[in-house]
Amino acid sequence: MKRSNKWRYFLLAFSFTFLLLSSLAMVVVLAGQRHGPLTQPNITDQNGSTYQPDYTDRYSLVAVCLSNQGAANEFFLLQFDPEHANATLVSLPANTNISASDSATLTLAQSYQNYGAKAVLADINRYFGTDILRYVALDRQQLLTFLEAVGSVDFTLEQDIQYSDGVRDVHLRKGPQLITPQVLIDILNAPAQNQNKLQQAHLAGSLAQAYLNTSLLSKNQNGRNIFNSLVNNSENNLSILDFDTLKPIVSYIAANAQSAPVQLIQAFGSLQQNALALDESTYQQIQTLFSSQSPSSLPTSSHSSSSSP
Repeated sequence: MKRSNKWRYFLLAFSFTFLLLSSLAMVVVLAGQRHGPLTQPNITDQNGSTYQPDYTDRYSLVAVCLSNQGAANEFFLLQFDPEHANATLVSLPANTNISASDSATLTLAQSYQNYGAKAVLADINRYFGTDILRYVALDRQQLLTFLEAVGSVDFTLEQDIQYSDGVRDVHLRKGPQLITPQVLIDILNAPAQNQNKLQQAHLAGSLAQAYLNTSLLSKNQNGRNIFNSLVNNSENNLSILDFDTLKPIVSYIAANAQSAPVQLIQAFGSLQQNALALDESTYQQIQTLFSSQSPSSLPTSSHSSSSSP
């Protein structure tokens, strides 16, 4: 009799446990269905091929913008990351020190002046421990042509801009306004002292961010022609074939970004002997974001830290 009761209790306990686990499994399945898929939807091109994002698909480049006199004024690091459905933009002042020596100074502007955009790419990769592959340098006219293909953007200026370049007078009031390509060029051409170049770089980065987001979301049908013109009429190591590599990446990011596709990383640092020494946080961010290695495999930085202004 005792054996029979034990067997009955075992069956009851097993049945109860099975029902409990089954109920929990059902709750998990229903919760997953209610909140939607954990992965982003794929993009199918006109040929029926499906693009699936991968870590190795990240595309990064260094962009140098030149003044009317040919001096390197603005430096941008840009990366498209389809795995996380976003793009990252960093704007660095021309007087950013990228020398590995504490006793020497090598600014981004000096690097370009010495050997051109190819040297800037190499110096940036050496200094930050990154592996950015592409570079492009645009003069003001080439930049204007690119901007005109996008059009105008809404933007809020945080302060008045007023100056004369000897040819024309520029007067821009702070506040919300429509920024045309020529107005953007006028803003970039505004003179700045060394102590204000970090602030000017952030303004240039914010404007570039606005234009890139507008460009990504507008699905410009002339994208291939614009890119080919960029390849053929500027200093770069781009390939016309890069467009076919970039198109599914950019389309995927534009379709799946949770907010504005391009995120701006603001640089901080302090002025030392007329050169900007980036602070440790900015240095580490650039090193982590623009390296193909996982953060845990990156070498420990020997970069000396500087306080933010």
